[in-house]
Amino acid sequence: MKKEIQFRENQFYGNLIKYDKDDFIAIIKSKFGWSVSEQLNDILNGQSYAEQNENALAYIYEVAQEKGEYELAESLQNYLSN
Repeated sequence: MKKEIQFRENQFYGNLIKYDKDDFIAIIKSKFGWSVSEQLNDILNGQSYAEQNENALAYIYEVAQEKGEYELAESLQNYLSN
């Protein structure tokens, strides 16, 4: 029996669309605090999702979806759903 291998995208390769990096980090910080905002900063700087807290990624996903940062939201959704 063949085992199906699923690729788990583990990094954000896109760009923010509506906000610049600092503004989006400030939005996350005001809503969830410095810890989650630091993790957002890390992923926007190319760190792997696997190095971040999955709850923080879920919070970032919610705000990205709400604020129209669909490229980031889709990337996070793909990671979190696998």
